[in-house]
Amino acid sequence: MRHAFSRIDVLVNNVGGSAPRPVDMSEDVWDAQVNLNLKSVFLGCKHVLPVMERQQRGAIVNIASASALR
Repeated sequence: MRHAFSRIDVLVNNVGGSAPRPVDMSEDVWDAQVNLNLKSVFLGCKHVLPVMERQQRGAIVNIASASALR
């Protein structure tokens, strides 16, 4: 059976957030920030790349905030 949506042509990683005052951040909040800002991008790419490789085409766009510069 062929799926209606059998291709992945584009992945846009547009996610991010920050907790206030990193110096006062608990380890649990730090872990949640790393999961949101880094792990989500990693997992998205991990699962999409094999499909794009089989297709021999696809694009991944990673978007970051200007806050990443400070």
